[in-house]
Amino acid sequence: MKNKIIFILLFVSAIIYAKSEIPPSSLPKNAQEFIESIYPQTPIEEIKMDKGVYTVKLVNDAKISFTADGNWIKIDGYYNYVPEKVLPEAVINSINSFLANSKIVDIEKKAGVYKIRFSDRKVIRITDSGNIIYQGF
Repeated sequence: MKNKIIFILLFVSAIIYAKSEIPPSSLPKNAQEFIESIYPQTPIEEIKMDKGVYTVKLVNDAKISFTADGNWIKIDGYYNYVPEKVLPEAVINSINSFLANSKIVDIEKKAGVYKIRFSDRKVIRITDSGNIIYQGF
């Protein structure tokens, strides 16, 4: 009887903590379109959801985090550069005049402010209107 209870508890724990796969079709439509436009022809390797945030890992190891309604909030290019086209034109113009030779490797977006990390390890915080409010090296 005791072994049976332990087995049941282990079985239930395994089910609770089992990794459930989320199919790409379960992502919000705008998240699917974003991935296709930014990383065309790069298949999705894995999708996880934690606390209302989807994290999509691509086969090139880039990771994109989306809110439950499909808006991107973080892009980690891993060893791949993040395409500039994810940013507003004003931000791109400021970056190109400030850091013309650096490539973006990581972007985090919060309330109209982007934290951008570059290949040369520089970090800036910039508003969506292109005003740099922080720069670090």
